[in-house]
Amino acid sequence: FKDALAMNPTSAFAAWQLSMLNESEGRSKRIADFEMALQSEQITENEVMLRFALYNECDAIGDDEKAFSYLQSANEIKSRIQPFDRIENTEKVDSLIERMDNITCDNFEIDQSTLPAPIFIFGLPRTGTTLLEKCVSSLADVEAVGEHMDFRKELELQTNLRITSPLDIVIRPFENQLDFPLLGKKYLDKTAWRANGRPYYTDKENSNFAYIGFIAKAIPCSRIIHIRRNPMDAFFSGYKQLFAPGAYKASYSLTDWEVYYRNYERVVAYWRNTLGSRMLEIRYEDLVLNNARTTEIIREYCKF
Repeated sequence: FKDALAMNPTSAFAAWQLSMLNESEGRSKRIADFEMALQSEQITENEVMLRFALYNECDAIGDDEKAFSYLQSANEIKSRIQPFDRIENTEKVDSLIERMDNITCDNFEIDQSTLPAPIFIFGLPRTGTTLLEKCVSSLADVEAVGEHMDFRKELELQTNLRITSPLDIVIRPFENQLDFPLLGKKYLDKTAWRANGRPYYTDKENSNFAYIGFIAKAIPCSRIIHIRRNPMDAFFSGYKQLFAPGAYKASYSLTDWEVYYRNYERVVAYWRNTLGSRMLEIRYEDLVLNNARTTEIIREYCKF
């Protein structure tokens, strides 16, 4: 990234990437160069990246006022480029919950006989899913796979729908279309190789929050763990993050983020009430501050 900036001091992508590496050498010059580059950018993704870069660089030197100004302006521009529809998000959650009532999600025990078995880890972005995956992987012979959309892909195939955001599943009459035993079989057939010969493997795709009831019904051997974090910490951690294009559109506005969070909580509450002990929930703070006890709870739930 330094080489890229040496050739082109206004390279927004290189600026943003380097700013996240906390490289102190040359920081003052980079800040001046990035501020100069902003003068030629107008309402573009490049401007967003430059402003996020300036937030990171100014934050690193303790200039909080200037840092937050750049962060706020970056998010305002990003939310205009990539708007979040609060009404649509709420209506889709309403539809998902209402229609899931037509599908029986039994509160069954984990099937321990089928291996390799997936361990689904999900939560809001920046709430500790990566840390949780590392902890789970240290408890047993688990292959840490990270994020992949294999379950969503199987849903797409059965519903003949291209899902661009998790709640798009409500566009189709999924309650009449889904063959849950086949859905589970197809998922396991296509992902077992990810276990790399181990008895367990992870699926850390956060967008699976919309499908937890589907997963529990279709894959009886699956383990499902939700991680929560203090809302204010989760909010700000997401607000200061530039996500991949199209992902977490709500995160660039605190008002949008609140709507998204409340709707997310409604979905999770529905799974909690429907599945009971079939889904384990832990707190990020407990994982950090009371790690021994929390990991023991995870071990007991996963039946390692």
